[in-house]
Amino acid sequence: MPYNYLIPNVSALPEGHRCLLGPPFAAIGDQLIPGIHEVDWRIRVFRNGDELSNWSQRLRFDNGELDGPAPDPFIWDRTVGDTWRPDPCFLESDFVSVGDEAIFLSNIQPSFYAIFTAPGRKSFFSDSGVKFGLAIVVNQVRAYGKYADCYLPVSIDRDADYDESIVMINPYRKDIIARILFSDGRSLDRIRINGASARFIRLSDILGADENSWLGSLQITANNRIITFSVKHSLANPEIIHDYEHLDAYRAERTHLPLFRKLRQFYGAYRAKLV
Repeated sequence: MPYNYLIPNVSALPEGHRCLLGPPFAAIGDQLIPGIHEVDWRIRVFRNGDELSNWSQRLRFDNGELDGPAPDPFIWDRTVGDTWRPDPCFLESDFVSVGDEAIFLSNIQPSFYAIFTAPGRKSFFSDSGVKFGLAIVVNQVRAYGKYADCYLPVSIDRDADYDESIVMINPYRKDIIARILFSDGRSLDRIRINGASARFIRLSDILGADENSWLGSLQITANNRIITFSVKHSLANPEIIHDYEHLDAYRAERTHLPLFRKLRQFYGAYRAKLV
């Protein structure tokens, strides 16, 4: 079934960093049905419910080939000179057909990274979160009635100036209440992420006055799906980012199958090889 849009990808925009987005336009052309089509590449930037920027670029494809040179990458650098804050901007990037025509064979965007740079600091890149329609998340919430993310390698160390934060992005209209559970039984409760907002939650907040370090894993639960990332950074200056990773949604797939279903799957795979 063709679609008239590609589902938005969502990325946080940490202060002090320039963000560059350069989608693979050839891969987007591969998702189009044959013919001549016009597509709008759109990017919107939000902070605390306010829309700060609304940008678009029109593209023309002829049987999957981009007509003319590829457009320049989108660059966000309006917060490069700003100091770190716990309520960062975030962006949504999507593609829609002009005239609302159903021209996309799939509504999932091809994979690509957002590239972040800052003067005198390490560059890093990050994949984006899919705003909606992610099968893993749909099945999870259907099975458990709430959203859950997991992350294993968490390390905080005051002496080494090492901290981590969880980025929580709520690109939806309704506010979300989240909770972070740590492997030693501690928790950060009732974290509110308002609609069209993002938060940096610093994990060093769990350290007691007499604690210098913590090592373990965590789980995040929420009353609705949030888009999450783990950011490893300096404890003294969170703008000095070392790594930026996505989290893994807790899966609701069955770990065991009935014997008869397993035999049918085996037979289907065997027959497909023969064909």
